[in-house]
Amino acid sequence: MSRRRLLQRDTSRHTPGWRPAPKAIDDDMLTFAQALKAKGTPVPDITKKLTVKTGKNAGQHPSVASLYRALAEADD
Repeated sequence: MSRRRLLQRDTSRHTPGWRPAPKAIDDDMLTFAQALKAKGTPVPDITKKLTVKTGKNAGQHPSVASLYRALAEADD
């Protein structure tokens, strides 16, 4: 990747009106997911039991990657 494009990409998040995406997994969902994972439920099966409550994906299941990310952040 060229240096110019790299610099453009890094400054794009500093443009006016930029906000990070809302969290797909809230605290209640994370607590429930942690309890299921502690019981040995596979993460892909846990995502099928969760439903996003807000945002453009409301009513859908969160992605497996989002759940892994949320679980990893909670462990830190």
